[in-house]
Amino acid sequence: MDQIAKFDIRTSAGRESLAQHHLASDSQDNLTLTQVVDGLWSLVNYLGPRDWMLWQYGGFVVPMGHRTTRLFTLPAAVALGSALHAVSTCQGFADLLQGFDNPTQFDDTIFEVHTAQWCLQRPAVKSLRFAPRYIVLGREKRPDFEIETPIGRLVCECKRLHLNNQDWTDRLKRIVKTFEAAMQAEQISAGMRLEVKIHCAIKGDLSSIASRACREVAQAPTGALVHFGPFSLRLSPIGSKPMVNDCVAQHGLVRVGDTPTGITPEYTYLIVSSPWMEQALVRAMGALINAAHRQLPHERNGVIFIEGASDQGRQAAATRLIQPQYTHCLAVFIIGRGKSEVSQRDMDQEVVEWLFSDKPPPLVRRLQDIILWRSGIRLELLRRSLQRAT
Repeated sequence: MDQIAKFDIRTSAGRESLAQHHLASDSQDNLTLTQVVDGLWSLVNYLGPRDWMLWQYGGFVVPMGHRTTRLFTLPAAVALGSALHAVSTCQGFADLLQGFDNPTQFDDTIFEVHTAQWCLQRPAVKSLRFAPRYIVLGREKRPDFEIETPIGRLVCECKRLHLNNQDWTDRLKRIVKTFEAAMQAEQISAGMRLEVKIHCAIKGDLSSIASRACREVAQAPTGALVHFGPFSLRLSPIGSKPMVNDCVAQHGLVRVGDTPTGITPEYTYLIVSSPWMEQALVRAMGALINAAHRQLPHERNGVIFIEGASDQGRQAAATRLIQPQYTHCLAVFIIGRGKSEVSQRDMDQEVVEWLFSDKPPPLVRRLQDIILWRSGIRLELLRRSLQRAT
């Protein structure tokens, strides 16, 4: 794809030209011309013209806060525009759009939009309202949205794991800087990428160990995996695909110069990941679930949606759903890297599958569930059960 081309999607001609440019590229997303044009039109229509709506170097450069930006790809922009159109008729839609006015909440609001769209697509969900008002422990709360279902209204809260705000990410960034210095000291070619994976705690002087590790991998054949101390390392050409890595704890660097470069893993010159550091993710995901839980009214059933590490999130959710204070929480959905998992109590599985997986129980059972849940009897019985268990 021509990275130098520019397209202003705030204009009809810009949207049409970008759509044709995208279809002529080697993209594998299978979007049609109509889907691209309509999605981009919806994006501009609902968010209004914004400075970042200029496609260049492979995407849109969106401000995310103080001196921070990120690349927003065309497929992601089309998906957001389509999702905004799908939820545009919901009550409180204007309140949702306010989240896009704060750069630090841009990705959080995107997650909320896509989650709301997904809920609306469930056959059991009859309607959706954004930003309802509730009093929780004497304070006004405005959860993200609520949905109307056969068993009554469910209040929903969405949270994202902000990796840059975690303590271990600062440690990971320091390790990245150390390896960057070691690459320069060992004179590793500017056309090569160093991939580093940390498997256990690093003992001793980090600079010395990183230098020795770089020396070892520089002497190995290109593409060979080298094990040294707590690391496994590999050198590969920049522009080629790095090793498959689904590790959440990872950080990469891209050189920015006179030549336009896509900000993608293929163009990184250093990637450091740490499966060992992911142990801290269970605690981080637990704290996120707790924060979402504090937004839910205690007298009404609710659902929590978390975007983050799915495996660690499932562990954190399981330990909380058996606690009495989580009685009104029907389920916790964990969404991460194309994988979605749900945690619920065994006794609630039938209802959760009915509402969110389109697996309704027999008619008689459905009527029983409707009566039990709408009357509040189910909530009270569950609260007593969990209190006895603890």
